[in-house]
Amino acid sequence: LIFPPYLFMLFPFIGALEGLPASDVMSKTKQRVPEAFLAGCLFWPVVNVFNFIFVPATMRVPYLAGLGSIWNSFLSWLNARENNMIVENENDI
Repeated sequence: LIFPPYLFMLFPFIGALEGLPASDVMSKTKQRVPEAFLAGCLFWPVVNVFNFIFVPATMRVPYLAGLGSIWNSFLSWLNARENNMIVENENDI
């Protein structure tokens, strides 16, 4: 319920912080949101099933905080992936 709007706000916000033009921000958002949504639909159900079956109640918050950090690192990588490809292509020229 909250996940898709979060992604639609996250990628434009990062693009604005990077100083990208609005057209680039929108095209990047259209490309990244479906990828991130699919990855989240695969990642979080597995994380939560494991959480409720195996993780003791006293360790659930640290467990989810740690995996939330991993998830945010993935989102950062996903956002920077195209930028790295552009730099590598420029170095090839």
